[in-house]
Parts: sequence; C-alpha cells; structure tokens
Amino acid sequence: MVLKNQSDVDARDITVNVNIVDRQGTIIASQSSGAALIPAHATMYNSETVFTPSRLRPTSVDLRLEVGETGTGGKRPTTTGVRFTHNDQYFTVTGVLKNDLDHSVNGVVSAVLFDRSNNIIGSNVGGTEADTLPPGRKSLFTVDFIRVGVDPSRVAYVRVTPSAAEG
Repeated sequence: MVLKNQSDVDARDITVNVNIVDRQGTIIASQSSGAALIPAHATMYNSETVFTPSRLRPTSVDLRLEVGETGTGGKRPTTTGVRFTHNDQYFTVTGVLKNDLDHSVNGVVSAVLFDRSNNIIGSNVGGTEADTLPPGRKSLFTVDFIRVGVDPSRVAYVRVTPSAAEG
C-alpha cells in the first residue's frame, strides 16, 4: 500500500483500516495499522497482511483512511542533538526535547525515517524521560523502531516532530 501526502501540510495520527468483504457484503477479516506522521509531499510504503478463514471467499477490499490532524499544529517544543543509531534488532532515534512554550507539554515525540528519494521507510512514536515537561525544561527522548527488512544504509535522514499537546 502506498500512502502519499500530496498536500502542503503534514498529516498526523494516520489510521488505515482494511476490511476484507465477502459477496454478501459481510466483513470476514480486518486489519488496522497506522503512522504517527506523513510529512507534506512525502510517500509512505506500507505492507499489511490480512488473513481470512480458508473456508470463506473474499470478493472485495474496503480501505478507509483516517487522518487525526493536519498542518503544523501550532508552535511546538524544539529538539536538539538528534541521533540515529541501530543494531541487529532496532533503529533508535534519540535527542533532547526543550519546552520553550509558556505551558507544560506531554513528552510525546514522533520520528520518521526517510530514504534518499524522500520515501518514508519507518514511522513511530516515543517519548521523553519525563511524562510532562514544564516550560523552560529539557528532557532526553527516545523513539525505537523494530528493524524488520530495512537495511540501515537506506536511512538517509530522520525527521522528529514533538507533540504540541498540553501535558
């Protein structure tokens, strides 16, 4: 499945619902997956497997896409010292989140891995060591990705987006 954000704004909290339907219109299997962020003009390739009972015959696929938020979401905390590391099982994005807003924020951070063609090859959500970050405070953050079928050499850059939600 290819998800391309053709707009000029980021899409956040994306959910993809796949329903396998029989001849009578009955859903016989379903699967949901999601992405934390698809930046403006970026493409995300997603592979899903939906298993159906062998005795049932699917005749169509019902695909629904939900986007929770679009745009910049207003002013956000800043990130510094972003690093990308990997081992045999995980990709890890780390850095420092600074709350330079005038209110406390939650410690949620989205990270997206891109290849050299600006295609998304991974997306996940992580957080800071502190659940809530008061104004003027900093905290380390970590976002982990299970490394399934992605060669680390394909990762050209990482984009990190802190949440703007109040904590």
